[in-house]
Amino acid sequence: MKEKKGKRPSSPFVDRGASKSPRSAFVGENRKNPRGGAPDYGGEFPLWAFRIVDLGGPWCWSALSGDALREVLQRMKEMETMTWHAITETGSHAIETARLGKPARDRLVEIQQDDADHVYSLRITGKRRIIGIREGGVLRVLWWDPEHQVCPAPRKHT
Repeated sequence: MKEKKGKRPSSPFVDRGASKSPRSAFVGENRKNPRGGAPDYGGEFPLWAFRIVDLGGPWCWSALSGDALREVLQRMKEMETMTWHAITETGSHAIETARLGKPARDRLVEIQQDDADHVYSLRITGKRRIIGIREGGVLRVLWWDPEHQVCPAPRKHT
């Protein structure tokens, strides 16, 4: 194949010389619009993770055994059939770490989990709670709180 002399191959990037004006007019603001909102995991079923479980300290799981352990595991098993929205209706909820009692905040520092903005209080029965860090549909289990001491609720009518 013979090359043609003096001609360059055509390119979509044509040299416009000294007048470098835009190829198209700029219209409106240059803003980025998100395509979707924050994900909502409320319709998902929960998963439990025990990687960060606290096996020492005042709310350690080693204090739980026998019938109490069986009851907690049974309740967690039942909750696996519920969505996060339904679990919230049982009295479970997120708590800002700033609202936790001082011993709980200090323990989060000790176990290097103090970077969490919230913990999640999973209601088992009455005062008894599982405390963890919820990330999406997964509750990373931290503590067993049988006396509701991690975040003491203010007494009503006092």
